[in-house]
Amino acid sequence: MHAFLGPNGAGKTESGDHVDVVHRSGTGRRQRALVAVEMTTGVLALTGGVLLAARPDGSPLQADVSALAGSPFSDYRVPGVLLAVLVGGGLVATATWQAVDAPSARELSVAAGAGLVLFEGAELPSACASPAD
Repeated sequence: MHAFLGPNGAGKTESGDHVDVVHRSGTGRRQRALVAVEMTTGVLALTGGVLLAARPDGSPLQADVSALAGSPFSDYRVPGVLLAVLVGGGLVATATWQAVDAPSARELSVAAGAGLVLFEGAELPSACASPAD
């Protein structure tokens, strides 16, 4: 069966029956790209966070503990857990929610992105205060 659709997505089949095509918002290349970015960022944050929590001296990522000077942390265990759970877990969950086009997926993506910006913003003061390598 072929449908002849007008610009608004409505039209008629060859036999003259009226059809409406439902366009699901958020589908297509942009949604797949968003899922890929969220999932990649989430998996990398999970990986980095787990490595930092497992080896709080930062050695797996060549992170010097002296970079934490002036922060409330003496090693990378707590920052690693926060990175893995908040950023990694949050973005992986958001990517999964977005991939199945669940309700409020866009809003959740915006919230996850804002959370990532806030997380990085909280790191910025100690990153700027630490000596450059």
